[in-house]
Amino acid sequence: MRTSALRRRHLWLTGVVTAGLLATAGATPAVASTSASSTAAGAPERVILNPTADPSTSQTVTWRSVGVASDLPASVELRHPDGRVETVRAAVTKEMTVPAGPAVTFAAELTGLTPGTTYAYRAVSGDAADAWNSFTTAKDGDQPFTFTWYADGQNDLTEKWTPIVELTSRAFPNSELTLQAGDLIDLSVENEWEEWFTVTDGERQTENWLPAIGNHEYSRDAAADFWDANFTVPDNGPRVPADASATERPYLEIITEHLRNQVYFSDYQGVRFIQLNSHTVSQNAVQNEQGVTLPALSTADWRTLFYGVQAQWLDQVLAEETGNWTVVTFHHPAFSVSSGRNNPEVRENWVPVITKHDVDLVLAGHDHTYGRGFLNENRTDEQGVTDGPVFVVSNSGPKYYNLAPVNDNVWTNNGATQLVRHAFTSMASGIRVTPDSISYEALVVQKGSGATTGLELGETVDSFTISRGEDGAKRVTEGIERRVATGLGESTADPVEGDIVVEAVVPERDIEPGALTLTIGGEGEVVSLGEAANGGDRWSFGAALPKLSVTDTRYEAAGWSVTGGAGDLSGTGGVLTSGYLGWNPLVLGGATAESGPAVPGLLNGGTGLAGSHRLAAADDHSRFGTTELSADLELDVPAATAQGSYRGAVHVSLFPVD
Repeated sequence: MRTSALRRRHLWLTGVVTAGLLATAGATPAVASTSASSTAAGAPERVILNPTADPSTSQTVTWRSVGVASDLPASVELRHPDGRVETVRAAVTKEMTVPAGPAVTFAAELTGLTPGTTYAYRAVSGDAADAWNSFTTAKDGDQPFTFTWYADGQNDLTEKWTPIVELTSRAFPNSELTLQAGDLIDLSVENEWEEWFTVTDGERQTENWLPAIGNHEYSRDAAADFWDANFTVPDNGPRVPADASATERPYLEIITEHLRNQVYFSDYQGVRFIQLNSHTVSQNAVQNEQGVTLPALSTADWRTLFYGVQAQWLDQVLAEETGNWTVVTFHHPAFSVSSGRNNPEVRENWVPVITKHDVDLVLAGHDHTYGRGFLNENRTDEQGVTDGPVFVVSNSGPKYYNLAPVNDNVWTNNGATQLVRHAFTSMASGIRVTPDSISYEALVVQKGSGATTGLELGETVDSFTISRGEDGAKRVTEGIERRVATGLGESTADPVEGDIVVEAVVPERDIEPGALTLTIGGEGEVVSLGEAANGGDRWSFGAALPKLSVTDTRYEAAGWSVTGGAGDLSGTGGVLTSGYLGWNPLVLGGATAESGPAVPGLLNGGTGLAGSHRLAAADDHSRFGTTELSADLELDVPAATAQGSYRGAVHVSLFPVD
């Protein structure tokens, strides 16, 4: 890689900060400040993004607060690219009691958004606010993107799933959304969900999470209350069919009500993502959940209704789909990989619909093994090529089961072929989508003592490509041309039979290396922190940094990082340590850089800007072009601070990343 000529060059911003402190000695403390504080009681936690049906123009934000009442005002503050802040009221979606006290879940749907645009946001519960985060809406039409897929997780999340998520995040740095095929936890109890939210911290607030419910989401939680509290998915799932008989209708009413917030679809840049519930909840459990009593059905009849209403809905949403690709996810696989596993209701009710509409990818978990294959009817005359749905069963957690016999299993006994199979190996997958192809890559992310592969962590254990020609004909072939796991290095595949090799020779010449620059809007101007707000024990100030623009036109580079800090503020009343000054970094627009973490000041439980802190960073795939940055400055000083005018400097530095 070419080394940038800008290495170790510092670009400094000197922002003069003026704070007029109006306090006088012996002043009577006022009421608490109305400015939000992330350390206040009932502060938002477990903030997560789940998609709407159309993530190009809308976004759902869910969070909870503990120790508060359900009438607490809650909202999302949404910062638009032009700097305007919009307040969107949130609704209560769940009330529970957890060991720490009453817990209320809020959700807000942000609408009227612009496709392909980055927004900053934060959740607010009463007077308490979460840190600023950002998300980017889906682009219009069939645009390329990458998504990540986990199957299960379930056990030992803190110790064993944490490194799996960390490796996956490094491998697929450009992932725009994440699927998880059920069994996110082992027991649906407070402490295990706390682990899951801790492990996914930093990703769930910045990219959409599309979960499918599994059987362990019901363990010790018969009504899946935690599921409803944790996620808010599109309300576009099954409804009672208009032609339902009078006998079936009351049962279908309680089934479809149970499936609400579990079964849904979302359209993202040419892909329709569909999530189903493959865990048959008993009639008694659903009735108890809804306070309804109906005549008992046989288990078979109940299951027929439970799977059948989803099949009918699936048929409808696939028939209405107009994008390029379809991905269907559920927990229990149609074709099991593990010994002793079999899910005939899934296979009998859903596979005919999947086949009818030629679904592209069918993703499942549950078996704690890995398998990939196809229906025999989709084999073509071309060696190694199929033309129908690809069925994948994966395991992304540390729990392992044995494989079923190679020649006597659910696949071979039901007209399907298993191409790849592995045990005692954890996988995570990255899928790259373009208008013409889907490239699938599964990585080894953890291994048990009986692993069936000798590959090292991060290496590709399975890959295939789904492509569609101009005539609309689909081909599924082995291997991929380029790694989806761009964070672990690039690779290309050797030409295969049927490829036409194209070659181009670039003549030797001098090439300008491009440049990495930082410009500052209003450079030299004083940034006033405004009037002081009396918070009783403190004076609070706030303002935004001028807009910073990072422009990267280098041909080859690993990325860049902007860091910053502040010096002490001095004035007529003495010196104020820069530890009182904090910030919330913001990526306003342009490239898809990642904002740095919020840095609270000393009075808000942090260390302030006395040291060096990351404002934003971009990797090799998000660096190019111009990225606009800023930060909300917050200055909180003790109420006893001497009256006077104080001034200091905020500096920022731009570094190329090797």
